[in-house]
Amino acid sequence: MKVAIPVWENRISPVFDTTAHILQAEIIDKMLAKKEMLSLESLTIYQRIELLDNLGIDIFICGGITRPLLDSIRNKNIKTIPYVCGNVDKILSALCDGEDIKSLFSMPGNSNKEDG
Repeated sequence: MKVAIPVWENRISPVFDTTAHILQAEIIDKMLAKKEMLSLESLTIYQRIELLDNLGIDIFICGGITRPLLDSIRNKNIKTIPYVCGNVDKILSALCDGEDIKSLFSMPGNSNKEDG
């Protein structure tokens, strides 16, 4: 399973729309097999969405995100878990363990419990 997470200082970036980096990770047999940081600084927001699709991302975990971008990512058949916050390594570990990311790492004050 390929996962992408927008990152700021080893935490999920507060807003995907303005993030400069994304972490691409691969989980195989419930183990973290690969992590790679990618720069998004030179990409438009729609090029970022195409990048997720071209990388073959299965799950996109992010903090805040505007509705048009969320819908565009979902239209690429990428499972999206928005409104998540916290340490990226802890989130990846929980994902490897099959835990519910939304219930463990939901942004404070987020009453929108949709999970992609």
